[in-house]
Amino acid sequence: MGKEQATSIFSGMQERYPNRKLIPFAKRADNDDTACFEVGKKNKIQLIHDFATEGFEQRGEFEDLWEWVKSAVETMVEYNREEEIV
Repeated sequence: MGKEQATSIFSGMQERYPNRKLIPFAKRADNDDTACFEVGKKNKIQLIHDFATEGFEQRGEFEDLWEWVKSAVETMVEYNREEEIV
């Protein structure tokens, strides 16, 4: 995610989810799922479905960055196989 996109998503999430301190760092290209750090949650990664109604945005939580990376790579492989992308 580039600087401008990250800044835009960060600002938007502050407005949409004012009770959370989310710091986005990765976003899926095919939907609004966004991986975020959250202030006060230590090393855990929050998977947020951006633009969802407040209170319904949480899609998942990973124990640490490596657990998220593993899941992201597995999701990428699955997506590319389904789309027949080599």
